[in-house]
Amino acid sequence: MPPKKSRRKSASKKRKNSRSRHGYFRDTEWPKSVYRRGEVFWFVRRHKGKYYRLPLETDDLHIAMKRAEEYNTRLDWGEDIAKNIKQMTTSFDEMAARYLDSKKAECSPKTVQRYSTINDHFSKFLKGKPGIRSIADVTHSLAADYKTHRQNQPVMPNGKKPLKDKTKQGVSTGTMEMELQYLRGLFKEAKRRGYIDLNPFEEVKVSRSKRVAKKPSHRVLSEDEIVRFLNAAREYDSELKAKGKVKVRGGFYSVFFTYLKTGMRRDELRYLEWEDIDFDNGYIHIRPKKVIERRQVKVSKRIINELLKLCKGRHSNAKLFRSEKQLKRFPFRLPIKRKDDLLNLRVADIDAEQQLITSRQQLDWKPKASAGRVPITPKLDELLRPLRDGSTSNFVFEHPDGGCWKCRPRDELIRIVNLAGIKNFTRVHDLRHTCAAQLRRNGVPLETIMGILRHASIEETLIYAPYDEEEGRKAIRKLDFF
Repeated sequence: MPPKKSRRKSASKKRKNSRSRHGYFRDTEWPKSVYRRGEVFWFVRRHKGKYYRLPLETDDLHIAMKRAEEYNTRLDWGEDIAKNIKQMTTSFDEMAARYLDSKKAECSPKTVQRYSTINDHFSKFLKGKPGIRSIADVTHSLAADYKTHRQNQPVMPNGKKPLKDKTKQGVSTGTMEMELQYLRGLFKEAKRRGYIDLNPFEEVKVSRSKRVAKKPSHRVLSEDEIVRFLNAAREYDSELKAKGKVKVRGGFYSVFFTYLKTGMRRDELRYLEWEDIDFDNGYIHIRPKKVIERRQVKVSKRIINELLKLCKGRHSNAKLFRSEKQLKRFPFRLPIKRKDDLLNLRVADIDAEQQLITSRQQLDWKPKASAGRVPITPKLDELLRPLRDGSTSNFVFEHPDGGCWKCRPRDELIRIVNLAGIKNFTRVHDLRHTCAAQLRRNGVPLETIMGILRHASIEETLIYAPYDEEEGRKAIRKLDFF
């Protein structure tokens, strides 16, 4: 009977790879501490009685070997890498996303978008620096280099991408201070969470020797200029109506008249709804609210026929596009810009007879400063009541499609000002300054003006309604009783 073959393999036939009982695979040609589990490499090593098993967070062997070598070096130096794993694995993009989520509950959507842009700028800057793997690798010198980079980087006005001859060299001092303040807060939060030991932006400040920030100069309209401005607004509305290009129901005369009579801010007028106006008591309520914007867009017969194919045999409340993939396959481009609005379209939103698509958007809006009530003058009441009677939208100053106005008020303001022959008046917010200045010139106390403009302090009101020499001349004459 032949002898049984030994099950034990000879020493010359070593296995090319090994697998631990936890499912970690390692090739014999790799370093001893590098294993692979699934598609990701891991660091596995026993050192001084402790067993370390840490993700290397990559599927690239060369990167994994470099990171494993770094872990081995830190262990040999006596560092407890398991304790500092947060610092070693948390990237700036991960921390920035968490910090931005926390800001969404505190800030307006416009501010959140501005903060998101800062994250993109700094993330793009880090990609050009080798060896920056985690947020803990960001040093003070790197933070200072970012400030220098932003101050010297070509920047197009209004955020336009193509670089031209009129490109501005470096961001303004105010923009740089805002970016540093945001990044300082971000890294401060990272320090609280234990991702870093020191805040690299703590001592990084803007030097004003290169560029001094100019204080904005406020231009206030005189009584004569106000009359000329409003007459030009009426004339401009007539021109738009004759051309069939009405941009706001009621015209820009109504918009700018309300600006001057109430001193409200731009977005407060943009999202002003009829339910915010109390005609019985003569007040406009400025408060946080949910704004539901409903627009009706006219499309061609070909688009309607293609949309009806999607609606066939489906419930009226069902979504028109089942997925983003189906939306991309649609053969026509719909006249709705936001992708979310397109995906939220329902079957009932398609009006085949009128060839209309109804889109809806909901947003949580809150005023820039404190909420409050703004009194309405009798003349403003006379202007707004006829607008309410013929309105079909929830917005006071509505676009012809039923939503809030789409145009930029500054562009319309400049056209009207040029028509009126008024110089050096290009800021819409200066209409708010004009309202405050005219109130003070007519003897209204500062405390009352502060309440109308809803300012937090009298110092802020003084910026809008400063001391006027003519006011002082009239006041000093009251001493002539002796």
